[in-house]
Amino acid sequence: MASLRTEITEIVTGLGMLGFESLDEALAARPSKMVGVEYRHYDKLIAARADGKHEVQFEEAWANGMAFAVAEDGLREREPKRVEWKGPHQAPSYTPVHVEVRWSHGRFQGSPEAKVYLKTPHLETPGYTELS
Repeated sequence: MASLRTEITEIVTGLGMLGFESLDEALAARPSKMVGVEYRHYDKLIAARADGKHEVQFEEAWANGMAFAVAEDGLREREPKRVEWKGPHQAPSYTPVHVEVRWSHGRFQGSPEAKVYLKTPHLETPGYTELS
């Protein structure tokens, strides 16, 4: 099971990419674009936010998501169709291709750092054409 801190940083970073005016608005909306995040996760995050003990993590994760949303080497102000949260031990839900996008959870000095890992063999990836 993911720790509360991990859930805050991962889920709230994703929420920060979706164009909401505030974190509280995003949490209340429980957007369907956040695939893999269930009501129990939102309930837990809302309670943790009200508690106030993790305010720094909430604010940093929200800022990271917003930075990724506007970064030239990120979303470039394009709203994603969906953000999938894998959680601690879930398989990705809707795609036969396993891709992980990871970005720095540290304070950004300029553009976010992002890495993409394709774990599916290239020949099994839809749309992949082998060059000869």
